[in-house]
Amino acid sequence: MPGPSICYAGPARRKGNQHECSLTIRLADVSHARLRALAEHRGISLNRLFEEFAARAAAEFDTELRYRVRAARGDAATGLALLGKMDDASGDHG
Repeated sequence: MPGPSICYAGPARRKGNQHECSLTIRLADVSHARLRALAEHRGISLNRLFEEFAARAAAEFDTELRYRVRAARGDAATGLALLGKMDDASGDHG
């Protein structure tokens, strides 16, 4: 089974009070060209574009984890009752 196409490629560097790591990403030439065009369109570097992608993916993951933790602690009957109250208050019986 082939390994992941993203690999650790260098030692950590300090940027202010944070550490940075290097990644090597293998992309098809056409994908690279399209992503470079997107970065240029946004007026940012390709590196910054990937930082934004990573930040968005991490935020989505954090949100999912918080949801799953709350769902595991919650009570379905109570949740449905609250939704019913919201429907009653909005007049949406739909």
